[in-house]
Amino acid sequence: MAKAQIMIVEDEELVGMAIQDYLESVGYSVPLLASSADQALRGFKDFEPDLVLMDIHLKGSMSGIEAANIIKESYHVPVIYLTAYSDPATLEFAKDTEPYGYLVKPFDERSLQATIEMALRTAEIRKQKDSSKDQLETILCSLGDGIVVAGLTGLVEFINPAAEQILGLDAPLPPRTSLFALIKPLDPETGEALPLGFDKAVLERTDHRLARCRLEGGNGVAQELDLRIEPRKDERGVIRGALVSLRPLPTPGKN
Repeated sequence: MAKAQIMIVEDEELVGMAIQDYLESVGYSVPLLASSADQALRGFKDFEPDLVLMDIHLKGSMSGIEAANIIKESYHVPVIYLTAYSDPATLEFAKDTEPYGYLVKPFDERSLQATIEMALRTAEIRKQKDSSKDQLETILCSLGDGIVVAGLTGLVEFINPAAEQILGLDAPLPPRTSLFALIKPLDPETGEALPLGFDKAVLERTDHRLARCRLEGGNGVAQELDLRIEPRKDERGVIRGALVSLRPLPTPGKN
């Protein structure tokens, strides 16, 4: 297995060299020991480290927090902060960059190694989850049936192109769109509202199907379809919301 590459950004040379010596002694590779944020960002593309140890307080025009934010947004590489200060204001500011850990100086070698191993493992798990999510969204986007995914409160988290077409949407959904405002099934004979079945899916953990209902799209066009709503579970089987599938019914008289 290839050694994990760890970049150290530390403006105290002796501290940085001590960390580098220790990491290399336990099997990590340290491709760059940077003394400033600018130096770290310049060398980042050349070395593509797996993790960055970042001192919060650096000399120069850019702080470690600012550099970490660029790394998070541009490269998606985990960052662990090194700091001699643990005041609430500094830590609160650092939280926005979503670090994988903090080490308050002086720290011992065992804490350093444990924090690094935990961060690398967490990053790998997140990467696998992101990959699975991307694959799932690709599959859902390719389906002919309309698919709408909602969270526990009914807010829409995903909608595929087929559902956008069925619902007559000609623009992206506004943030925090409610499933109940988006999908309002009607009885095709009486025009009366039918229960969507969200509570049945989320609270009772069972599927709910409307074999024939009518939806009026945002473009004013009404169509009949088969609607199914089912609980959406995570990998542990915990309910996280609901998944709605929409399948238009053939128009009578048309092949």
